[in-house]
Amino acid sequence: MEISKTILLVDEATDARRLLAIRLEGLGFKVLEAEFPDQVRSVLRHEKVDIAVTEWTLPGWGLDAPVQLLNPGERPVLLFTELEPSLMAYAPGRARPKAVVSKKKRSELIELLTAMRNPVSESMASMKATFFGKRVLLVEDSAAVRHFIKRAVGEKHPQWAVAEAVNAVEAVLEAARKPVDLVVLDLEVPGMEGPAFVNVMREKSPSMRHKPVLALSPCGRRDLKEAFQGDPTVSFLPKPVTASQVVETIESLFSEKKAVGV
Repeated sequence: MEISKTILLVDEATDARRLLAIRLEGLGFKVLEAEFPDQVRSVLRHEKVDIAVTEWTLPGWGLDAPVQLLNPGERPVLLFTELEPSLMAYAPGRARPKAVVSKKKRSELIELLTAMRNPVSESMASMKATFFGKRVLLVEDSAAVRHFIKRAVGEKHPQWAVAEAVNAVEAVLEAARKPVDLVVLDLEVPGMEGPAFVNVMREKSPSMRHKPVLALSPCGRRDLKEAFQGDPTVSFLPKPVTASQVVETIESLFSEKKAVGV
């Protein structure tokens, strides 16, 4: 049995918003629409909103203000945006949306909302949302390796942002500049070998202490792997490795992280 859900759509693009509303109404949702902050507040005061879908920012709103006004702590908030995930900066301590979906991928948004409609499907929707809006830091000195891994990630997960670093110094600065969800690390990264780099990165960016690290480990360097014994956040892939293997392992790590509630 399908359970009716009320969705609030927040966007200044009236025609596109109305077309999406019509599509969702045809699927059995009750759809409310808003464009301005006062309209959103009024809807939230007078209606029970189960799910909110919003742009990242709108004219007259501050950065991520629509998300915060919709209160992700009370309901799932999905970002349906034209903005690249790498350009989104969240203030520390502020609630984040459940998922980020590109406006070029309207079918993915509809699929996610449809799955969230039924309690039996919510766990599936939650797992799907696990793979939206991730930011991966790729630390590798080989331009060719970075290219192939980044391309493989983009083909399968275009909503992910991949930041690149060619040495330890760049990587530490990038992790400190903006939080990342996972690090792919060549253990022989120039400037600082893997174990030392991970320690420095975690000192400079405390938010990284519990984030997964996928270490690309040269077969002949057992000492590097042994240095991480007892650290459950570090996983290994022996080099040489294919870009598709890297992507599959990243997906597995994100799923495990979600399952244990980290």
